[in-house]
Amino acid sequence: QLSRIFYWWLGEANLALVAVSIIASCAAVAVIYALTDLWFGRRAALFAALLFLFSPLCWFTGSVALIYVLEAFLAALVGYAFWRGDQGN
Repeated sequence: QLSRIFYWWLGEANLALVAVSIIASCAAVAVIYALTDLWFGRRAALFAALLFLFSPLCWFTGSVALIYVLEAFLAALVGYAFWRGDQGN
């Protein structure tokens, strides 16, 4: 459904899916940072976020109309939500 909003705005299907991938890449970096910060602290979180951000695989999947980076974001988000729930927050 998110891609339909971008399709309406951009007017091209492939460009809409690429836009969703780019947004999911940015969101995945933020969630990976937050989750690693909970587990290991800020220094490790910065390293993990930078490692994900500069990974060639992340760059590739974040710049094409594939769902892999969206899956990475959703997996990290589920992990973050479960960890917060397990800790009672």
